[in-house]
Amino acid sequence: MSVYFGEKDHQVSPDNMTAFGIHIQSRYGQASEIIQMINFARQAATREVAHYVKELFYDSKSCTCSIKLVGEVSLGDPIETELREIALECLSQFEWFDSIDFTESNVRIA
Repeated sequence: MSVYFGEKDHQVSPDNMTAFGIHIQSRYGQASEIIQMINFARQAATREVAHYVKELFYDSKSCTCSIKLVGEVSLGDPIETELREIALECLSQFEWFDSIDFTESNVRIA
Protein backbone atom coordinates (compact mmCIF):
# COMPACT_ATOMS: atom_id res chain seq x y z
CA MET A 1 0.00 0.00 0.00
CA SER A 2 1.15 3.55 -0.71
CA VAL A 3 2.88 5.49 2.06
CA TYR A 4 -0.01 7.99 2.02
CA PHE A 5 -2.62 5.58 3.33
CA GLY A 6 -1.10 4.27 6.54
CA GLU A 7 -2.74 5.17 9.85
CA LYS A 8 -0.31 8.00 10.64
CA ASP A 9 0.84 8.96 7.13
CA HIS A 10 0.35 12.62 6.31
CA GLN A 11 -1.56 13.14 3.08
CA VAL A 12 -1.67 16.94 3.21
CA SER A 13 0.95 19.43 4.28
CA PRO A 14 0.55 21.83 5.92
CA ASP A 15 -1.86 20.02 8.21
CA ASN A 16 -3.03 23.24 9.87
CA MET A 17 -4.27 26.48 8.38
CA THR A 18 -6.92 29.15 8.70
CA ALA A 19 -10.07 28.94 6.57
CA PHE A 20 -12.71 31.66 6.71
CA GLY A 21 -11.21 32.93 9.97
CA ILE A 22 -11.29 29.51 11.67
CA HIS A 23 -8.05 27.74 12.61
CA ILE A 24 -8.21 24.12 11.39
CA GLN A 25 -5.83 21.24 12.02
CA SER A 26 -5.71 17.51 11.32
CA ARG A 27 -3.48 15.49 13.67
CA TYR A 28 -2.12 13.26 10.89
CA GLY A 29 -2.80 15.55 7.93
CA GLN A 30 -5.63 13.40 6.53
CA ALA A 31 -7.10 14.86 3.33
CA SER A 32 -10.70 13.86 4.10
CA GLU A 33 -10.55 15.50 7.53
CA ILE A 34 -9.13 18.75 6.15
CA ILE A 35 -11.76 18.79 3.40
CA GLN A 36 -14.54 18.28 5.98
CA MET A 37 -13.22 21.12 8.15
CA ILE A 38 -12.84 23.49 5.18
CA ASN A 39 -16.41 22.66 4.13
CA PHE A 40 -17.58 23.37 7.69
CA ALA A 41 -15.73 26.72 7.71
CA ARG A 42 -17.14 27.66 4.30
CA GLN A 43 -20.71 26.83 5.35
CA ALA A 44 -20.28 28.71 8.64
CA ALA A 45 -19.00 31.75 6.74
CA THR A 46 -21.83 31.54 4.19
CA ARG A 47 -24.38 31.44 7.01
CA GLU A 48 -22.54 34.27 8.82
CA VAL A 49 -21.72 32.28 11.97
CA ALA A 50 -18.01 31.55 11.38
CA HIS A 51 -16.97 34.20 13.91
CA TYR A 52 -18.50 32.03 16.66
CA VAL A 53 -15.96 29.26 15.94
CA LYS A 54 -12.37 29.58 17.18
CA GLU A 55 -10.90 26.29 16.08
CA LEU A 56 -11.52 22.86 14.55
CA PHE A 57 -9.13 20.03 15.42
CA TYR A 58 -9.57 16.61 13.85
CA ASP A 59 -8.00 13.94 16.02
CA SER A 60 -7.12 11.43 13.33
CA LYS A 61 -6.54 8.71 15.92
CA SER A 62 -10.10 8.87 17.33
CA CYS A 63 -11.69 10.08 14.04
CA THR A 64 -13.35 12.91 15.98
CA CYS A 65 -13.36 16.64 15.31
CA SER A 66 -13.32 18.92 18.34
CA ILE A 67 -14.93 22.31 17.86
CA LYS A 68 -13.91 25.27 20.01
CA LEU A 69 -16.62 27.91 20.13
CA VAL A 70 -16.53 31.40 21.58
CA GLY A 71 -17.82 31.63 25.15
CA GLU A 72 -21.12 33.29 24.29
CA VAL A 73 -22.47 30.24 22.41
CA SER A 74 -24.56 28.05 24.70
CA LEU A 75 -26.51 24.86 24.23
CA GLY A 76 -29.98 25.51 22.86
CA ASP A 77 -29.48 29.00 21.50
CA PRO A 78 -30.06 29.73 17.78
CA ILE A 79 -26.34 30.06 16.99
CA GLU A 80 -25.60 26.68 18.60
CA THR A 81 -28.42 25.10 16.60
CA GLU A 82 -27.11 26.59 13.35
CA LEU A 83 -23.53 25.48 14.02
CA ARG A 84 -24.61 21.95 14.97
CA GLU A 85 -26.61 21.75 11.72
CA ILE A 86 -23.50 22.72 9.78
CA ALA A 87 -21.42 20.17 11.69
CA LEU A 88 -23.94 17.44 10.87
CA GLU A 89 -23.74 18.39 7.19
CA CYS A 90 -19.95 18.58 7.02
CA LEU A 91 -18.25 16.48 9.72
CA SER A 92 -18.33 12.69 10.08
CA GLN A 93 -17.95 12.70 13.87
CA PHE A 94 -17.50 15.59 16.29
CA GLU A 95 -17.53 16.60 19.94
CA TRP A 96 -20.50 18.75 20.84
CA PHE A 97 -21.11 20.09 24.35
CA ASP A 98 -19.73 17.09 26.26
CA SER A 99 -21.01 14.43 23.86
CA ILE A 100 -19.97 12.85 20.58
CA ASP A 101 -22.23 13.40 17.58
CA PHE A 102 -21.96 11.87 14.14
CA THR A 103 -23.70 11.78 10.80
CA GLU A 104 -25.66 8.67 9.95
CA SER A 105 -24.80 8.86 6.27
CA ASN A 106 -21.55 9.60 4.51
CA VAL A 107 -20.53 13.23 4.59
CA ARG A 108 -20.42 14.79 1.14
CA ILE A 109 -16.86 15.86 0.38
CA ALA A 110 -17.01 18.45 -2.36
